[in-house]
Amino acid sequence: MVQKLTKEQCQRREAFLQKKKQKGKPAQSASQRNAIQVLVTNVTQEHLEPQELYPLYSLRWQVELLFKTWKSLFEIDNVRAMKQERFECHLYGTLIRILLSSMMAFQCRYFLYQKHAMEGSEYKGIQQAKQSLPFLARAISTGLSLSSM
Repeated sequence: MVQKLTKEQCQRREAFLQKKKQKGKPAQSASQRNAIQVLVTNVTQEHLEPQELYPLYSLRWQVELLFKTWKSLFEIDNVRAMKQERFECHLYGTLIRILLSSMMAFQCRYFLYQKHAMEGSEYKGIQQAKQSLPFLARAISTGLSLSSM
């Protein structure tokens, strides 16, 4: 699907590019490319209207980024051969680590945005939360507060 963007969408895209602080002035061809949007799918128009495609495409992209983060940080694609029961325990443990790290990262990113109007990277947030989990587990098991560590 090729779609011409509205003036408002073009302005938002231009503002985003300016925020990235590209050196020099973009070429006219770059501005023309910013005026269109190309989404590739194998879904036919009988099944999905072009206006309905963008929200789904955007959501799918967020899911792809999240799985890429999990794959990179938690190595969910590398599993050794083992008994099914052990694999299930390993899987559940990994899913719990992912859940806790994602929740911690979300709260930290939310706090950062609320207090400093800054956005943090999902990847870096989950990475920092994952590294903090052993300290959190030790604090919980020993009854210490995190501020005393």
